[in-house]
Amino acid sequence: MVSPGTGAGVQARALAGTKKVIETLMQYARSFEPGTPQFNAYMGAIRTLNGVFKGTTEPEAGATPLPVPATTPGAGVGGLGTPPTGATPPGGPAGGAGPLTPGA
Repeated sequence: MVSPGTGAGVQARALAGTKKVIETLMQYARSFEPGTPQFNAYMGAIRTLNGVFKGTTEPEAGATPLPVPATTPGAGVGGLGTPPTGATPPGGPAGGAGPLTPGA
């Protein structure tokens, strides 16, 4: 049998699984009145599992986006330039189904 390893992916999967377990325990705890032995047991387990996340950092939600290189004026989308002059789009000058004939 091959060991699954201890890389960052395995650790991230374990933390995600722990979060799911905590959410499930919180749902179960809501079934009992606060202060009952059952409620207190669930909350104790949740507090203990929350200790798994001490020292871990969540990825920043507002991370700085990558810079976008400047394009020269008139370069068009993707720097491909403008379409050649005199060329009509597929389907006619208005694009789409082609020329319209009155009364058709």
